[in-house]
Amino acid sequence: QNAAALALRPVKAGKPIKAKDSELVAVPVSVVYDTEAILFKTELLHGRIPVPYAAINPADARKLRVTNGEMVDLKIGAQTIRVAAYLDENVPRGIAALPRNLQTHGAPQSAVPAAITRLERVRA
Repeated sequence: QNAAALALRPVKAGKPIKAKDSELVAVPVSVVYDTEAILFKTELLHGRIPVPYAAINPADARKLRVTNGEMVDLKIGAQTIRVAAYLDENVPRGIAALPRNLQTHGAPQSAVPAAITRLERVRA
């Protein structure tokens, strides 16, 4: 039998990404249903595409005083992305998992620090 040999080689990691106390590290993630062109053209699937969201750990949400489903702004450099906060215990602390192709501007291409701002509710 000819078995394919698997060669592994170590990869040097870059510097760790540091976020300030009021920030999380925004990490782009892929989801099954998003607004990518091939899915968005299929109206049958539109009901499966979630609203833009960022998944964060409940402990981070408490620290930032953010509740599940609350609209927040993620400030990434000069760009602001408005999303719903989705609390998920499976997301590591310090991380905001931001699905690609749900937001108009899209998620960042790599992990970056992101400031989170709660949107104040206005009562008329």
